[in-house]
Amino acid sequence: MKIKNISWINYKGLKGGSICADGNDVVISGRNGAGKSSIASMIPFVLFGKVSGSLNRYENGLTKHEGLIHGAEIIFEDGTTFRRELHESGRNSVTKLFINGEVVKKNQFDAQVMSMTAGGGELVMNPFAFCEMSAKDQRAFLLKKFSSVSERDLPEYAQLADVLRGRSPATFIAECRERLRRLHADLKTIPARLEEINRQGTSETSTDEAELAAEIERLNEELKQIRQPQKDTAREELMDARDAVNLLNCSIKSKELELRTATERREELLKQYYDLQNAKPGICPMCGQTIPKDVFMQKRDAQLKKIVFEGKQIAAQIVELKRTLSTKRAKLEEKQKLAAELVAAVKQAEKKYSANFSRFSEIQEQLGELKQQQAALKRESANRERIIELKSREKELNCIIAELEGNIACAEKLQIDLMTATEAEINRQFKEVKFKLFDYLKTTGEIKPTCEATLHGVPYSSLSKGEQLRAALDVFAALQKIFNVKLPLIVDNAESYSALTLASLPDNQIFAFKVTDGELKIEVIEGEIAA
Repeated sequence: MKIKNISWINYKGLKGGSICADGNDVVISGRNGAGKSSIASMIPFVLFGKVSGSLNRYENGLTKHEGLIHGAEIIFEDGTTFRRELHESGRNSVTKLFINGEVVKKNQFDAQVMSMTAGGGELVMNPFAFCEMSAKDQRAFLLKKFSSVSERDLPEYAQLADVLRGRSPATFIAECRERLRRLHADLKTIPARLEEINRQGTSETSTDEAELAAEIERLNEELKQIRQPQKDTAREELMDARDAVNLLNCSIKSKELELRTATERREELLKQYYDLQNAKPGICPMCGQTIPKDVFMQKRDAQLKKIVFEGKQIAAQIVELKRTLSTKRAKLEEKQKLAAELVAAVKQAEKKYSANFSRFSEIQEQLGELKQQQAALKRESANRERIIELKSREKELNCIIAELEGNIACAEKLQIDLMTATEAEINRQFKEVKFKLFDYLKTTGEIKPTCEATLHGVPYSSLSKGEQLRAALDVFAALQKIFNVKLPLIVDNAESYSALTLASLPDNQIFAFKVTDGELKIEVIEGEIAA
């Protein structure tokens, strides 16, 4: 797809003009400031909306023209016309987009441009567009657009592919190393645990655990026969009686407080009642006149009625509280009497129990010693099992560690092989440029992703301008091949490139921009472009 015509109006320092390329190569030359860069920026401006600096035009470089329409238009050989205009309106500006003379929305315009470039956009028109991308974006693009090798493409790593389960070798190695760190930390604690168990020693008893359990059971049965059930029963009943006395005391105090409060309220109501009975009409605080007697009497009677009603309720409450208190005090007296009787019963039971107390104490002491021996035997048995468990765990950890270290070594080798195979697969797409996509750190075994274009082994950033163009054109040709398009090529600063470099330009329509001493000059060249 070639450009037939480019036209502009009020575009940066250019008032108006056009280039009738008719599909031929075009050379634009002139001194700095003549307008070459303005023309060079028209294609990315129209198609992609990219513009550096302002589009405003100034008279003699000083006076700004106000209210202008800044625009440029490109007509391709198939007749498709793209136009972008910037309309000034005070401090604001409005962008208008046209396809074949009709105003369209931005998404329609962008979709048409991407369709024409087969999705490549500026990458398939500007040879330096790819080289100006960040290394991260370059790498992502190459891995997405060109073939990427996986472990399943390498037969010798087929078994490891099942272990990876879709994870990258770098992720797998990182996970294995973290797991190794935890396993080594766990393994390191096992000797200390074994030493701690050994320091606990063994018990001095020769009796086995079953014999100890039988003796403890026999002594417990003897204790049951010695213990007097009536002693414990009497003590429990005494505690229940004392609890009941305490509860009744609390309840009585609560009711006495309620009675006192009700009585005080009743006395307060009686005082209010007699005060109202003796009250006389007063002076109105609002108007300063004596309150009419009938109004005063009506209000007083209503208040008296309210006091009488509340007084009757409190009187009934007082009667009920006195009755409740009388009942609770009778119950309290009954429980206090029962508690006194139970105290005597407990003393009698304890007296009877004291006859066998000496034997009881002796059995308790024997039981304590036997239970200590029993606990020691159980601890030793548990320690023996724990030692077996720890040694088994130590052996298991060593096996897992050995397996993980083997997998890590294999995965690290896979990383290197994948790195080599992926770089080779991608670099096959280019004639001269070779991309370095990985940095291998031998000290840690880590592989860091990178992306660096090289020409004859020299990094792109260190190449001369001519060699940079040569590298960029190699990438450009590969991109046009993958997107299956052939679009115009923009070459700025063409005077910096050698004749050999320009002669190697691909068979695309070329817009070359050169710096010379003269005024702006536009040449449409039929045939091959000259250096």
